[in-house]
Order: sequence, then C-alpha cells, then structure tokens
Amino acid sequence: MEEMYSAQHLDYQEEIIDGKRYSVSTLKRIALFPTVTGEQQIAPLSMLCDVQIARRRSLFDSFFDDPLDPIYSRTRQTRIESETQTIDVLPLPEAGKPDTFKNAVGQFKITASIDQAVAEVSQPLTLTVILSGKGNIKTLEAPVLPTMANFKQ
Repeated sequence: MEEMYSAQHLDYQEEIIDGKRYSVSTLKRIALFPTVTGEQQIAPLSMLCDVQIARRRSLFDSFFDDPLDPIYSRTRQTRIESETQTIDVLPLPEAGKPDTFKNAVGQFKITASIDQAVAEVSQPLTLTVILSGKGNIKTLEAPVLPTMANFKQ
C-alpha cells in the first residue's frame, strides 16, 4: 500500500446524488498492490464527522432563512462508512514470461555510475546503482553484482 495523495485542506465540489446536493472532497488516494489472485475485498473505511441538521422551521421564521445556516441548524457527530469494494485479481500471464522474471510489474530502469574515472590501486571507488520507474518497486530484488576479479568488495 502506498499513499499517493492526502488532503492538506479540503477542496469541495458540488455533486447531486439521487436528487440531493452534496459537497464532495477527495480525502486520500492510496495505491494497493494485490499479492494474491481471485476475488478480493477491500474493507470499508469509516470516520467520525459533524453533520449539520436543520432545526424544525417555525411559522415565525423568514421564508428566506437558510435551514443549514449555523444559526438555524445544529450539528450531530455521526460515523460514516464507505461500501466494501470487491475486485477480481487476475494471475500474471505465463505466456512469454522470461525465466528470470521475479514478479516485478511495471516499467523500470537501472543505471550505474562510478564516482571517479581514474583511481589508484587499493583506493576505494564508489559504485552508485539507481533503480527508477513506475510500478511496485518494493517487489524488486536488489541487483546481483557480477564477479569482478580485479576489484575487492
């Protein structure tokens, strides 16, 4: 699981759902990486929030009063919950899979560089290996360094 977005402040947009007007904001986006095949369920998320409740209108209230104005409403703490999400996780295709495949799915690139082009015997060099790309990088194994007879590790 990797967090992709977490709201620092809420940017609301208006949506109409089943004829009712709602203020909607994205709270969080998370990348999930399934590790097993088959039907998988993502448990509901829940949170406590304050919900404005319009008070009953009186005959003496002005027609133009907004029933959700804080002056004319009250709040009640309510637990809200999302629905369970179900997904079907397919196995990785076997056809065309190389023998060296290690279940890393994505587009990756590996680069290597040395900190100096000229060195003296017995003086250390630094080899920097960078792995970059898109995908679940946590599933990748560290690269195996080739045997280098003329260097000591």
